[in-house]
Amino acid sequence: MKANLIKSAVCKSLILKGKDVLEMFYKMPCDSCEIIESWTRFNFSPDLILLEDDKKYFAFIITKIEEYEIVLDFINKHKDFLEYKIYLVEGNTLYELLDINNINSKKIIDTNLEYASKEYISVTKKTLKSEQNKWEDKRKFGLKGEEKLIDLLNSLGAKIINLNYNSPCDTCSNIKNWSKYTKLPDGIANLYGDIFFFDAKAKSQRYFIVNERDYIEYQKLLKYLPVKIYLMIFAYDKEKVKEVYVHDVTPTKRIPIAQKQWDMNKVVDISNELEQVF
Repeated sequence: MKANLIKSAVCKSLILKGKDVLEMFYKMPCDSCEIIESWTRFNFSPDLILLEDDKKYFAFIITKIEEYEIVLDFINKHKDFLEYKIYLVEGNTLYELLDINNINSKKIIDTNLEYASKEYISVTKKTLKSEQNKWEDKRKFGLKGEEKLIDLLNSLGAKIINLNYNSPCDTCSNIKNWSKYTKLPDGIANLYGDIFFFDAKAKSQRYFIVNERDYIEYQKLLKYLPVKIYLMIFAYDKEKVKEVYVHDVTPTKRIPIAQKQWDMNKVVDISNELEQVF
């Protein structure tokens, strides 16, 4: 995907200049997707979180002037988050807009962007969920948990940026290299002035555990924003939410519990670090 290559080149340039960036743009995990239906359902969200001079910014990378108005519209609707930066790419030249409200306030950042050639993505062994045809049910239940959490956050007055791509790959149980698929929390919320990543975990019982692999990924995000895990405890019918607990991710190294789960995943116990919010 051309946009992916451009945004990756921008990130490489910024990193070489000493910037600290979190990439949040979509990255295709396969060389081809077997079920491409529509790419128009993408949630529009910032491409990066940028740390610069002890400040945090959301950043957009645009390659066409037509994209500028779309970005401005998003910024105007989401002012109550971080400050924003806009980068413009023209050929091999990278610009930063000194004034995000003025497309002509361009400052040259790099005149020699280096674009990596598209590489073949090797195949990774399927997860046990996919092998046993349980992935689809797990995915649908997880989506229900996310929807119920967003409803809850909205009811509390939170402002939300949805980070789910809603791409064809989100509904594919045969991703060729699932380990390279960009995994971000469900979204970013501003609740009572606190800005944080949030991720929902749908549970059918009070299992206060989280995959160790997921927890380590959450910990990597802490330098950008706090991360909150919401455990959504559903009733037996998996329709109604009975209880909701929240856990604030900490940087402390976690020791997984001795017994692995049915899908062979290692998990960490967070049962002593929860607050019930519903």
